[in-house]
Amino acid sequence: MPCVSLMSPISIRRLPPARHERLRNVQMVEHARHHEVHELRDACRPLGEEIDVVGEIDGFFEIVRQEAAVFLIMIVVLFVRPDSGINSIADLVARAKAEPDKFNYSSPGVGTKSHLSGELLKLRAGIQMQHVPYRGGGLSVQSVVAGTVQVGSVALAPVEPLIKGGTIRALAVTGANRWWSLPEVPTMIESGYPGFVSDTFNALLAPAGTPPEILALLVKEVRAAMQKPEAREAARRAGYEIVAGTPEQLSARIAAEIAGVKELVAKAGIKPEN
Repeated sequence: MPCVSLMSPISIRRLPPARHERLRNVQMVEHARHHEVHELRDACRPLGEEIDVVGEIDGFFEIVRQEAAVFLIMIVVLFVRPDSGINSIADLVARAKAEPDKFNYSSPGVGTKSHLSGELLKLRAGIQMQHVPYRGGGLSVQSVVAGTVQVGSVALAPVEPLIKGGTIRALAVTGANRWWSLPEVPTMIESGYPGFVSDTFNALLAPAGTPPEILALLVKEVRAAMQKPEAREAARRAGYEIVAGTPEQLSARIAAEIAGVKELVAKAGIKPEN
């Protein structure tokens, strides 16, 4: 089974009790609930990342293979210390090429989107930077602030206050567009790397075998809820942008990202942690 968590954590949430009766014809297969969880975890481990399964094993869910659309996007930011003398991605690339053995970059761990974003920059720019993985974004940021490493790559939301406060300097974000609350920070595309988009997404999925009429209802109701201003504002405060797409768009997105990650992992020679 392909591991869609290579690009993003997927949350598989138990449906509320009110939905149980309506979905009674969706049969739960015991071996699927247990065997496939472990199969999916094993597929993710080569990149040092676990799938995020939310809910109880005895609850009403199974590993899903059917997309129901709507996903949340979270982007990555590349940053340095303000006193580094580096003010842009172009500056970073020039310095890294001039001093190829000096530059390190930190991330929250092997196989995270932050790690993959750093490796993608290395490949696209033709530079060498040693990856220094930490167990979490906090330690990764601290390493840059303390000067242990020169460059950081983490999810944007947690470090936005540090950017605004001047503790760190953002060089670029990895979304398709500039982040709404940091309009002065360019994208990687604007920094000279066409097509450089590297984001994490959380998708809404339905159990395999869900009747089409139930899927249609889920898509309709969730899209309506997500389009409310208060929902979008709450998502933005948490560092997400809502993308209320269709099941077909989500399916294409997952397939494209799996292929993209496989190619990046192979080219970058990413290996699992011991």
